[in-house]
Amino acid sequence: MDTIVHVNILKSKIKSRIYGYEVLGHADYDDYGYDIVCASISTLIFTAINSLEDVAKYKENELNIKMAENGYMFFSLPVNDDDTRLTVANIILETTFIGLNSIEEEYGQYINIKTVINNI
Repeated sequence: MDTIVHVNILKSKIKSRIYGYEVLGHADYDDYGYDIVCASISTLIFTAINSLEDVAKYKENELNIKMAENGYMFFSLPVNDDDTRLTVANIILETTFIGLNSIEEEYGQYINIKTVINNI
């Protein structure tokens, strides 16, 4: 069993911006309910989604959100969007990236962060 959380940062090659995140797996840092690594990552991802909805004014169905009990979380912004919302979204997603990097600095053996660049 893979005991690491894999985080893919989805980045647009054309606009050079983060447009989403994909999280796979569990850290197994501690027992269920005490795993601060998984809890921290989940908190950052849910805060990003909620901020995109509340601050950047995306509707839930615009964010292409997918979740599963096996530790899978995914969300992405619409491919074509106006620059005003994208500017606000970029700040939220870059802040999420900073938080994930902080987790990786402290608990690197439990989290693997990779940037995936797509031609959008």
